Amino acid sequence: MSLLSNLYTSPSRVRAVYRSLLHAPEQLRTLTHLQLSLMPEKLRDTGDTKMLIDILNECVGLQLIKKDGDLYTLDPHLPLTARDPECGEANLPWTILELLFRLENSRHRELLYNFSWFLMQSVINPPKTWSEMESLLSKENVLDPFKINGSQYTQFQDWGVFLSLFITLPTKNKNAVHCYPNPTSLIERLLPELFKEKRTVLMTDLVDHVSRRIPILEQGEIWNEVMQMRDKPIDRYKLSTATSMAWLHLQDQDIVSFEYESDAPTYFLYEGTTEHRVTAITLH
Repeated sequence: MSLLSNLYTSPSRVRAVYRSLLHAPEQLRTLTHLQLSLMPEKLRDTGDTKMLIDILNECVGLQLIKKDGDLYTLDPHLPLTARDPECGEANLPWTILELLFRLENSRHRELLYNFSWFLMQSVINPPKTWSEMESLLSKENVLDPFKINGSQYTQFQDWGVFLSLFITLPTKNKNAVHCYPNPTSLIERLLPELFKEKRTVLMTDLVDHVSRRIPILEQGEIWNEVMQMRDKPIDRYKLSTATSMAWLHLQDQDIVSFEYESDAPTYFLYEGTTEHRVTAITLH
């Protein structure tokens, strides 16, 4: 099972389990305590604990929590920010992303493939329904290795939005949710470590660093695997419209500015039909 295939493990339920442990005395609870605090009374009365057990097992597999007999606690290997009751919940999406990005955690590989593929799509007109996404995946012969189906599509959307990979925009149909690729907040989160003591950094170094921290974006390990499965030529210097728009949005906010020197490796950022040539970025 995985966050994609286990439909019980929605972001809201995983967050509820995490929150319960985060604020518990010594961040420790028994299964009985978790049942009392998280399960509706009518469901507890039936004795059906499968949903909660499945969610807990998935959190254990993700290494978000640790199980010792009948006791559950936050995994002691989590960073301090993930175990701090003051900021842990605000950092939860990034905490889960980092756990998913551990390359040995292959059980979530298909979810990461789907995330990476969707982040390669147009920011203006990405596939907005399962039928559109299925059609494109089939056309590229990656539907089987990505192991996603119609029943998992909403799960994929929910996790993409929760992890700050996608945004949603309103639709005419109140029951429909349309997602758009947008990793802006993740790239913005990395700015302090991207620049450190330097004000201006070459795009080559920025892309390399981002790819190591967020391997579903350009040049990252997951990104490269998806490109190979899609049988697409890899252009190291061409950024997706989603990554381009993330940097352009940061520029519009006057957080960064672009530099261009003809003697440095040039990266191409795309804004509709407009092409921006960038060799370095300065942090304001």
